[in-house]
Amino acid sequence: MTHRAETIVDTVTTLLTGLTTTGSRVFRGRAIPVDVSQGPALLVFMGPDAIVNRLNFDKIDSLLSVYIEAYVKQNDAPDTVLNTIREEINIAMQADYTLGLGNGFVINTIENDTLEPVLSHETEKNTAVQRFQYEVHYRRTRTDPSQG
Repeated sequence: MTHRAETIVDTVTTLLTGLTTTGSRVFRGRAIPVDVSQGPALLVFMGPDAIVNRLNFDKIDSLLSVYIEAYVKQNDAPDTVLNTIREEINIAMQADYTLGLGNGFVINTIENDTLEPVLSHETEKNTAVQRFQYEVHYRRTRTDPSQG
């Protein structure tokens, strides 16, 4: 079985694959920056997983942070492209607040902070990176984190 946190991050990666602006250029947990010469790209990372409620002897509710980084490379207004990507991500993440993992598994998906864009001028075109943060409220059993 797979820890529910793994299932959530994998599901987010799948949900974001095929967005209009980034297409199939979605990568999970990548430590090396992505090559954006082929177009904008997304990286998905698992963040902290905080226990928010021990419902009873058997169930635990957690808030899993999921970080999504958008990478763009262009001369003019990279923040405009980042805002387009931000909109596409939000639509994909909020279309079903259970991420399709309902039935007591994912309870809610919460949009969190968006960090300011980081611009780099080291190449012939501006490169910009921006991180979007979501929290996924999910439930699991205390004894087996792959079960609910």
